[in-house]
Amino acid sequence: MRKFPRFVGALEEHVLPVVLDHKICIAGLLVGCLSGLAGVLVGGISGYVADAIVLRICKERRIRRASFDGVADGAIKEPFSGCLYLCSLVVYCVRDPIAAELVLKSVLSKFVRCDWNYFCSSVGSPDELNGDLLTECLASVLIKQKSGAAKQGNFQVPIYAFFEALRSAELSWNEERFGRRPSEYLSLLLDYKDYERELGSAYEILGLKPNSPFVAVKKTYRKLAAKYHPDKSGSDTSSTFINIKNAYEKIAENQLK
Repeated sequence: MRKFPRFVGALEEHVLPVVLDHKICIAGLLVGCLSGLAGVLVGGISGYVADAIVLRICKERRIRRASFDGVADGAIKEPFSGCLYLCSLVVYCVRDPIAAELVLKSVLSKFVRCDWNYFCSSVGSPDELNGDLLTECLASVLIKQKSGAAKQGNFQVPIYAFFEALRSAELSWNEERFGRRPSEYLSLLLDYKDYERELGSAYEILGLKPNSPFVAVKKTYRKLAAKYHPDKSGSDTSSTFINIKNAYEKIAENQLK
């Protein structure tokens, strides 16, 4: 008798969601059963097509509602944490879903594969979006990502990539009309030092010009690391050595990504 509640629980957890998601297809099969084998085939195919259309419409409505309200539905499957809010913000910045798709592809394709057209076309009209609300929602997701509290199993895009996408979308930003840029507000909410400044400081620490070839960066790093390594210098140079190491890693991350 104890196994029966477990069996019912397993049905509710695994079987019922599938049935609810594909109820139109199942209904088509059942109706087709009344007309024999040919009816089953026709009913199954018709139900499958109708099911796919209805599911697509329902998902688009969820995305549109989440982009307007700033509350992501748990049923929305994102390829990475913050995808929905980022896509909504890029559409808000460039004012066009097709242009937003191109921006996201150019910046994030090296990190993740995604149906950008699906998300960008589903968020709705840019005039109905609240840029500050979306920025605050995205900041909440990224804060969880930084603290390690994000959902396990969710792919995570590096935080600096979010800023790259937003800055690419803000090239024609009209401050008089829209006010503060989303990337600036996001940087403030996250207390995030500008990535370009960090990179420039890294080159300065190594005594190199910005965008120096990586061969020169590596050569300079080895030379400075040998000079300031605490085990070799004989003096307290651990902080200098750490700064040199961090600067090299920052440049390597940028040039080799």
